[in-house]
Amino acid sequence: MKKISVFFLFLFIPSFLFSSAQKFIRFEHILPHYNTVPISVVSSIMQDREGFLWFGTNEGLAKYDGYRFTLFAFPQSGQESSVRPASVFPIIEDSNGDIWFGTNGYGLFHFSKENEEFSQFIHDPENPVSIAGNTILSLKEDKSGGLYIGTRHNGLYRYEKQNNTFTRISLGENVETIWVLLIDSQNHIWAGTQESGLFRFDPETRKIQNYKHDTANPNSIGSNTVWSIFQDRQGAIWVGTKNGGLNRFDEESEGFTSYFGNGLEINDLRYSNIISLCEDSAGNIWAGTQGDGLRIFDKKIERCTAYKHIPNDPDSLSGNYINALYQDSSGIMWVATQRGGINKSLNNQVKFKHFKHNPYNPQSICDSDVRSVYKKKSGYLWIGTSVGLDRIDEKNGLITHFIHDPDDDTSISAGAVQAVIEDEEGVVWAGMDKTGLNRLDPRTGVFTHYTYREDSKNSLSHNKVNVIRQDRYDKDILWIGTQNGLNKFNKKTADFTRFFSSLQDSSTLSSSNITAVCEDSSGDLWVGTVWGLNSMDKKTGQFTRFVTEFSDPQNDTILDNHITSLLEDKNGVIWIGTFRGISKYDRASENWKYYTAREGLSGDIICGILEDETGCLWVSSNRGLLKLDPETESITSYYLHDGIQSQQFNRGAFFKTSEGQMFFGGVNGYNSFDPKDIKKNPFIPPVVWTGFYIHNKKHDLGQPLSSLKELLLYSKIGFITFEFAALCFFNPERNQFAFKLEGRDKDWIYTGPNRTISFQSPLKGEYTLLIKAANPDGVWNEKGLSIPIQMLPPFWKTWWFITLVFIVASFIILSWLRTRAKLRAARTVKKENLEKVFKKYNITQREQEIIIMILDGANNKEIETKLYISSSTVRNHIYNIYQKLGIQNRIGLINLIKKQS
Repeated sequence: MKKISVFFLFLFIPSFLFSSAQKFIRFEHILPHYNTVPISVVSSIMQDREGFLWFGTNEGLAKYDGYRFTLFAFPQSGQESSVRPASVFPIIEDSNGDIWFGTNGYGLFHFSKENEEFSQFIHDPENPVSIAGNTILSLKEDKSGGLYIGTRHNGLYRYEKQNNTFTRISLGENVETIWVLLIDSQNHIWAGTQESGLFRFDPETRKIQNYKHDTANPNSIGSNTVWSIFQDRQGAIWVGTKNGGLNRFDEESEGFTSYFGNGLEINDLRYSNIISLCEDSAGNIWAGTQGDGLRIFDKKIERCTAYKHIPNDPDSLSGNYINALYQDSSGIMWVATQRGGINKSLNNQVKFKHFKHNPYNPQSICDSDVRSVYKKKSGYLWIGTSVGLDRIDEKNGLITHFIHDPDDDTSISAGAVQAVIEDEEGVVWAGMDKTGLNRLDPRTGVFTHYTYREDSKNSLSHNKVNVIRQDRYDKDILWIGTQNGLNKFNKKTADFTRFFSSLQDSSTLSSSNITAVCEDSSGDLWVGTVWGLNSMDKKTGQFTRFVTEFSDPQNDTILDNHITSLLEDKNGVIWIGTFRGISKYDRASENWKYYTAREGLSGDIICGILEDETGCLWVSSNRGLLKLDPETESITSYYLHDGIQSQQFNRGAFFKTSEGQMFFGGVNGYNSFDPKDIKKNPFIPPVVWTGFYIHNKKHDLGQPLSSLKELLLYSKIGFITFEFAALCFFNPERNQFAFKLEGRDKDWIYTGPNRTISFQSPLKGEYTLLIKAANPDGVWNEKGLSIPIQMLPPFWKTWWFITLVFIVASFIILSWLRTRAKLRAARTVKKENLEKVFKKYNITQREQEIIIMILDGANNKEIETKLYISSSTVRNHIYNIYQKLGIQNRIGLINLIKKQS
């Protein structure tokens, strides 16, 4: 009776002492890299208006597009040739869309996204309006565009962009360290300090109010060191302190309410060092602590749930020192840690609620390996795990654990609970993997054990129980499938009637290893085994076998002989889950149809099948969860980012309530959902350019593609590639893309998850490149991106080059015509004048012939041909002529003849 009394004591512990059962939050770990070295220290998070995420790290400023990080190295103190990454603390985007961030010892930086240039602001002892400190802890911009800057050792400053001046705002003597700043909805400046309390500053009236801890006043702030401040959507101010827990400011009383947690030490917030705060889309406050993990505070019930790093659990937080918390525009929560990089949590955006064991929450299930599920109408939810049985009261979230106690014969048997049901009287029946059948009396909490006995033919046929079903028409009968035989159990007499397989009798089971049992609407029992399907006539106890012969390709029966699950749908069709997919058996037409990976199943090993109110089937497998619509035969697959407990589900761990709620269990907990609530994610992903490449090398255009009104390219530039991204961070690898090159393409070209497109020259003319993207649920951003592209011809085909060539050619032709005209004019000179010249300069007869031909406009080749002399001889004669006459060219010859005449 000792065990029973403990059981009842546990049942009636007041619910306010416990945190209600919480769905599990999975954290995905993301680690930026700098020169292949992982960056584990992340101090701040911010999302800009385009949708990019920015992270402050100990290696500099990092921009994230969901696919990769871009780490910005920036010159410090003019040392452009030797850039050393600095630790970045606060990051903000100003009203102009530019980035401002503070660093550890290197001052304040401004980053222009338009030209990707940095400006640095550091202390200048010779400039009285420069910033006084180079370690910046906090940054905020007010409505007028002024920046408020909290420093490590020099107090609070305001920066005016118009005149580039820094002005100190004195909060009092010895107020030097400003850990955090907040500008509230009334434009008041809140400043959290080191040992000086919390300050509120009104810029209009210049009034300063200081809130400090008073041990004699329970409504004072919890500590004088304030590390985090946050204003929620209702306008309440929340303050995180060092050793003073979480505090909420009351505007009317100007006092503070401190929150103690829920009474459990692991969830307590009273003395936690809270260094970051944020609110999620459900209105819960997320509080990051210094070394004690994360707390999620439910404001409605004023309770906390602790989330910490759990060794060997990849879904838990990567670290317990939480530097920053942020919710992006899609509702995803981001957690920056001191040594564990970045954590991403979909939290309230997942489609399926996920429950698993949490060692920091006693009101979680006792183990994450869920083997069976059962829930009666408006009753308890029963979860069978690898270590015992859990009873969950979903009204108040309380969980009762039933674990084997070797010193108590009335406790549950040892081992995993492979099957569980609750009968009409509220009695719970649990089938164990090694220790038989257990009966739980809900009034006493006592378990009765039924096991295989070699000396009794009326005992359970085997101690490994795989499945339990209550007879549809006779509620006193349970059908129990074991590793060796099917059992018909009469609850009144406690007798077992056994059914086995016999090679000599085809009317017996095809195999004695029972894996699934289903009773159809006509009262027939369908029994799945490791070797075939069986239909049982309960009146005669005889079976009809359905066994496939793999050697016969024309065999018209089940797809595979290893049966895992059975379902009769609302039309009387039998659905059979196997190791190779799903078999659909229409008894009316005796037709078979099969669904495998070829038809779109994510996994061939089927673990469970349930039918929703619309006739769609929900199927768990060894590779995830999917929905099959028998009418359209469309298949929708769901993944980890949708909230499923893991890709691996367990056979037998599935159940649907009369209200339509579904449960599927696996190796990492279980999922609970109502199919009517499963909707597409409505988030429309922003689409952005992330790169432009020529011959697969990133090309610097001098400014981002997004700021170009038109992209001018030469058609002979070669192989060009555009890269883009959809800033939907739910599951970036499943975002979808499409493009259209207007001027060439009539229809959209869908590229799936591929986020690059390439073009091979020559493209000629003017085009507009259009890009659109969809989130993993197929919700498209139809506006997307567009950029006009003008493909310029080679320079020798441009109008200006053709015009230049025409001008040069015209000049050459004109010059030649003028020369020829002068030569012809020289022919009019009287022969006697030429003879005077010939005589005066002692010109030979051959030279005279050549001079006359030159004056007639003949070129060297014509002279060579007419006088029958070689080209070299012509050149020699011309050279001698020029030497005798003292000229250099034909124009000189013409001018000389004119002068002499």
